[in-house]
Amino acid sequence: MEPLNTEVQIPVSRAKEVLLENMRTINSAFEWSLLMNWSCLTRFSRRFRKVHGKRPSQMLIETKIEKAIKLLQRRHELSCFEIAELIGKTDDKALNKFLKHHTGKAPSWYRKNPDYRFEASDIYVRVNGRKKDTPQT
Repeated sequence: MEPLNTEVQIPVSRAKEVLLENMRTINSAFEWSLLMNWSCLTRFSRRFRKVHGKRPSQMLIETKIEKAIKLLQRRHELSCFEIAELIGKTDDKALNKFLKHHTGKAPSWYRKNPDYRFEASDIYVRVNGRKKDTPQT
């Protein structure tokens, strides 16, 4: 993963903008930090949490879920495979697994419920391998 600018760190305040522009290639907080030219993930994560109030991995998951849901609801001409690629997943099976793991719902559910609005609190938290229906903190 090549940094966007090799001379200076991109401010954490621009992190979501960078994520939205590079969603296909960012699959971890580490990749995100490198793309923003932060050499230390720990420093990036600490600064990120101060600025945004959540961990980078949380925002990464929330943003990918939100984007996938919007595309599923509004872009019926796009297949699940195409949507998966747009959010950085390998295929439609990976998209299905990702959504079911984090929200408990399959992509088809979102297609059938176009009025549903995603909230970060809808994400399942895993405790000892079991789903716990509480917001992630």
